[in-house]
Amino acid sequence: MSTHQQLFQQTHKVLQVKAVDGDRGIKNDIKYSITGGPEHLFGINEDTGLVYSKAMIDRESADARNGAFILEITAMEVVKTGGKGLSISTEVTVIIEDVNDEIPKFKSESYVAEISENAQKNTPVTFLGQNMIPEVFDHDQGTNGTFKLFLEGDDNMFEVTPSMGINDATFMIRVKDQNRIDFEQTKVINFTIVAKEVSKKGEETRASVTIYVRDQNDNPPQFLAKKYEVTIPENIKAGAIIAKIKADDKDSGYFGTEGIRYTAITGPISSALVLNNLTGVLTMGDTAFRFDKEHISSHYLMVEARDEEGLGNRNTVELIINLEDVNDNHPIFRRDYYESFIQENSPTFTNPLIVEATDADENGTENSEVRYRILRGDQYGNFTIDSLSGEIKPNGVLDYELLPGDAQTKMYNMTVRAFDLGSPSLWSDVSVMVYIRDQNDNAPLFPVLDYKVTIPEDTPGGTPVIQVNAKDKDGSSPNNQIVYRIQTGAKDKFVINPETGMISISQGANLDP
Repeated sequence: MSTHQQLFQQTHKVLQVKAVDGDRGIKNDIKYSITGGPEHLFGINEDTGLVYSKAMIDRESADARNGAFILEITAMEVVKTGGKGLSISTEVTVIIEDVNDEIPKFKSESYVAEISENAQKNTPVTFLGQNMIPEVFDHDQGTNGTFKLFLEGDDNMFEVTPSMGINDATFMIRVKDQNRIDFEQTKVINFTIVAKEVSKKGEETRASVTIYVRDQNDNPPQFLAKKYEVTIPENIKAGAIIAKIKADDKDSGYFGTEGIRYTAITGPISSALVLNNLTGVLTMGDTAFRFDKEHISSHYLMVEARDEEGLGNRNTVELIINLEDVNDNHPIFRRDYYESFIQENSPTFTNPLIVEATDADENGTENSEVRYRILRGDQYGNFTIDSLSGEIKPNGVLDYELLPGDAQTKMYNMTVRAFDLGSPSLWSDVSVMVYIRDQNDNAPLFPVLDYKVTIPEDTPGGTPVIQVNAKDKDGSSPNNQIVYRIQTGAKDKFVINPETGMISISQGANLDP
């Protein structure tokens, strides 16, 4: 057995073997040869038995067994007749003393791994691919083959274990600071793993490490507004857009914005609305429901969004729908019809004639502002109406006798319209009946101022003499009813029929002049 330092040069003397011929009196030459073992590394002088190296010797080579090379050396007699004599073999072990000629080596030049975000402390990363072998080796002996493992550039997020190895070690990279592993902050982490000898020489090897942070669904959808508030016309049509709700999510893929679904809308009128679960667009449904600002001016709802295609984390946001008044209400008169009386020649009605209508549209807007006008029935313009108050007044005194018609009480049947100032304007009509009462303002008139007739003096009593006829322009009874009587001059010789105006001779009258 021979011990030598590693990496000795070619033709370096290793040891010398010697064989002795056991024959007495006959001394044949002995030839030496290597008949087993790494002949490419060792040679032998066939005459002297000196073993020497033929190449650089590496203790860590595959030919060595734990730093030792085993040679089989054979000694053979050389018979003088030229034939082969007896031979003998022996085993020679050459032990190579270690020198620090190896550096730590990783099984892979680089490593790729993944870790889930929010992984707990001491959670190991998962190396990706069959070629990712987390091993390091150094075949030197003792201190020369001892190395320490550590990380550089990981910002103290990870640690490697074990921290030290001898000859070879399978290592693990694990989470050190769990609060730093956040997909939304860092998706890829790059650093270096170092294996460094503990010897004075301190040789080291580096391998790059790339760790992909695997996203977890740890963030709920976030709406772009704290609350959504919209204003729409109260007569919005089916299918019209009411609001556009939008949310995003810091997570990736279906855990994030890509997987957001708008899953629900809740509130008293939610059944009348349609929410697109992909876009968040809210439209008016095709239902019997209709908004009415005059009933409820604002509606409050909640919209829900979920990630992971509607199965993951949820969040809600308030939606306020304010209604804009639309001129959708007609003015309504307080009465079905109006009527009043006025005396002929009077400048005012017996009682004030005021029509009144109300509009249910939003107070203080033009949609609820009501105005009035006489639409028809006053062809002569005898009346006027205050467009704001609705009070109807005569334009002047009325002459009953000049008014059309022959009724005892003459009447104006007018139509008054109440209309709002909205666009387009809405209106309602009502009948207004004005009754004119006749006044006895006309005296009877005789068409002839002087009546003359001649009769015989012996005309008997009761004989009609002449009929007078007067007219009264008043338009109604009894104002236009005439009663006749003889005012003066009859001297009881004549009488007059009070109804017909027929003058006759009185019974027993003496007409003798």
